Amino acid sequence: MQLNSLEHLIDIGSVTLILAVLDEEEMLSAIKEISALSASKQPYTESLNLYTFYMLVRMFIFLYSFEEQMYLVMPDELRIIYEKSDDTETINGEAQHLIEMKKYATACLNLYGVFEAGQFAEVWNRYHKEKIDDEEALDFFLDYRLFMSSYYIVDDYFIVNSKLEDDDLDDLLERQEEIDIGYYMPTKRVINVFSEIGMKYEKTEYLLKLKEFIYSIFTDAEKAEDVFGHITHPNLAGYNDIIYVILVDAGFPFEDEQAVNTFEKLYDRFYRNMRDWDYCGYTPSQASLLFDLQVPPFKLDRGE
Repeated sequence: MQLNSLEHLIDIGSVTLILAVLDEEEMLSAIKEISALSASKQPYTESLNLYTFYMLVRMFIFLYSFEEQMYLVMPDELRIIYEKSDDTETINGEAQHLIEMKKYATACLNLYGVFEAGQFAEVWNRYHKEKIDDEEALDFFLDYRLFMSSYYIVDDYFIVNSKLEDDDLDDLLERQEEIDIGYYMPTKRVINVFSEIGMKYEKTEYLLKLKEFIYSIFTDAEKAEDVFGHITHPNLAGYNDIIYVILVDAGFPFEDEQAVNTFEKLYDRFYRNMRDWDYCGYTPSQASLLFDLQVPPFKLDRGE
């Protein structure tokens, strides 16, 4: 690829790739701005729909200069595809395909915590005409682990959410094996919710009521956000002893029995309707109804 000026435009279908030479300060500023726009998905103009904007951001590439060296920066999707093809039509199609696969992979990571590569293939094949087998599913994760930090692979078999450390992973696999209900097959709506990086639960009415209560107890917004994030984390949710410790450390008013009872009631409703890694993406309510599993009511373990 020859560059004869500081800026060079390459048309790929309806998308223009922008190559720009930036100094170090400009590079950091551009990365910060692009990352913020990508995270919030705010369009440049009101007429630009979100999907087009997402494609534009994901296909923004540039050069920057540092210590008299030139560096090419491009998104993960394009980096992989450019190694495979020089055909621009193929590149455009494969870029969209790879972005779609990344979306479904992120949804599986957030829904299950840990899963077999074959389960990703099942979810993908349910909604796409172009089918993949177990080996192709695993190859996708093997290729992509160089660019995504949201997962790791165990025994060339399990795809694991990076939030799960070794001990937590072993415990989760034991719980899933004990329950033995198989993986939940998500709807497209659920996939869209869980395909967001960092999205760990649906915004149910029970979640919102629990959040409102936590923010009424902890008037410091930063503390409230921290408590809420921990007690609703899929790897902690439902564990009454851990939830109790989190509340104690935060200064929850346990002397107020009404506050304790309200919390337990709200948390129980939230937990029964959240998608839990322990139940392979099912909610406890679904697992109880579909598989006749007993889910005891949530009560804080106060060591009494």
